[in-house]
Amino acid sequence: KIKVFVSGRPSNYVNITLLPPSWKIYAALIGLVIIILFLISLYMILRGLIKKHQESDMKSRGGVKRPSIVYFFELMLTDRATNTYSLSKFQAFVWTIAAIGSYAYVIISQGLLLRNGKIPDFNPTLVVLMSISYGGLIAANGLGAKKPKNEIKAKPPELSNLFCEGGNVDLSRLQLFGFTIVSIGAYIYNLALGNPLQGLPDIPPTLLGLMGV
Repeated sequence: KIKVFVSGRPSNYVNITLLPPSWKIYAALIGLVIIILFLISLYMILRGLIKKHQESDMKSRGGVKRPSIVYFFELMLTDRATNTYSLSKFQAFVWTIAAIGSYAYVIISQGLLLRNGKIPDFNPTLVVLMSISYGGLIAANGLGAKKPKNEIKAKPPELSNLFCEGGNVDLSRLQLFGFTIVSIGAYIYNLALGNPLQGLPDIPPTLLGLMGV
């Protein structure tokens, strides 16, 4: 505790917290552990479906077994009607992981340091972006049921499915894939540079509009 003097007049005692330079690293590591535990929980919940997918894949590949984590991400990101990776699922999934991790990072930082008993506010622009991502996922599922984006494939999904359609590169899908990667990278970079005690970083309205288009 330090007693503060204002213009030569004594004030009350105040608590001063001196933070080590690596305090944000520790908070980020805890946030990363939370993401890993979240993914492990999903894996444990989906074990039955993953095992069925693994057995079906081994039959089609002549008994060749791939790592279980591959089947987990295939189950999370593939369009089962065509057995291809879904761009809308990919976008919604990566933004979900980024939102959970960043919000946990802010909660941990403010909870451990400020200890004011308040839950940090969730960034409104991030809510809008999540709405865009999941709105696109719902719309893609509805349209895909009427007209699949790809033919049904017997072989395992490929990363090229994220921006290819019917064996050709789809520039609109490539644009969305590219801006999804860049925007998440920029979001995490600015989160690392910023002060988590001030909350989550804002997402520019123009970027929200571009992702919506």
